[in-house]
Amino acid sequence: MKNKTSLCIGPVSKNGVDAVLEITNEFNIPISLVLSRNQIETEKIGRGYVNNWTTEEFSKYISSKDINQNVVLARDHGGPWQNDSEKYNKISFDETWDNTKKSFISDIDSGFKILHIDPTIDLFSKLSIDDKIDRICKLCKFCSDECKKRKQKIQFEISLWEDGASENNNIHMEHAISKIFDYCDQNSIDAPSFFAIPTGNKVVNSSNAGLMKTINFDSQIYSELSKTIQICKKFAIKTKVHGTDYLPDESLQWFPKLNIDAANIAPELGTVETTALLNILKMNGLDELKSKFLELSYSSKKWTKWISEDHALSKNELGIIAGHYIFPSDEFRDLKTKIQSNLDQDLDKYLIKIIKENILRYLKNFNLLC
Repeated sequence: MKNKTSLCIGPVSKNGVDAVLEITNEFNIPISLVLSRNQIETEKIGRGYVNNWTTEEFSKYISSKDINQNVVLARDHGGPWQNDSEKYNKISFDETWDNTKKSFISDIDSGFKILHIDPTIDLFSKLSIDDKIDRICKLCKFCSDECKKRKQKIQFEISLWEDGASENNNIHMEHAISKIFDYCDQNSIDAPSFFAIPTGNKVVNSSNAGLMKTINFDSQIYSELSKTIQICKKFAIKTKVHGTDYLPDESLQWFPKLNIDAANIAPELGTVETTALLNILKMNGLDELKSKFLELSYSSKKWTKWISEDHALSKNELGIIAGHYIFPSDEFRDLKTKIQSNLDQDLDKYLIKIIKENILRYLKNFNLLC
């Protein structure tokens, strides 16, 4: 039997969510929806940019559509300052720590099965490995205690480095996992199930700037990953790779070969949907509406987090990167109504079809579909 790598999708739009639901219902296979605090957030703190949903509303929507209960809800990058508004407002540690707990409680109450505890951001100090270990342990205990009150089970994913980090210090990693597992054992907490391994994968300018796009048996990344994966096997903790977007088929096929247990994608689905929208506008001669959309998207400046300092992208290319962020806005809703009135097919059905085609590429390369 071929090895498989589970697919975890960070939904960036309602159509992206519906595409996942259609696939899980049609093929009866599990897919995790991994939700950052920017995408979906508790109503106690604010809403996410995905369809303006709160955690509570999103969970109810999934429950109403997930026929075979194949969708696994998971928090992605839960931790201090992981909601961009907390960084922009430079809130204190105490405030972001309190928000983190509120967010996790909402996840638990909304039926999430996996919580990613990510302690890697600190606006005011440089964190040591032991600082990160301490925060992971405290949040694991807090969430575990909340689950016990509710007689619920939860799994944890942990990380020590920010997405895109190429640092692969296996000595630090083994030290951290050992200390966290000891703490969990001493406090009757289920040990973390997943470890987000550093691969250098990083989405920049609508492409993947990491080393995994050129992986082969002779490459340095293959050697380093093999050692990292062996450490995880030693502790019986599953491996998770973040930032898998835009990798070619030949790179994705290495994931099952390496026994990588799970992989995340997210921003690629946004550019796929936005590009599909622009294509249908072009095919129908709706150039004025296309220009309005690109101007609206570019003006949002949501592309800034995804570009390199030396980028040479055009205004339109930047608009494509930011497109999915404006989908829930009132301006886009009005624009979308005008677009639909000029089409002889359902716009959302067309966009969902294109998103599904992209997701299926990952499922096939990860041996989840024949």
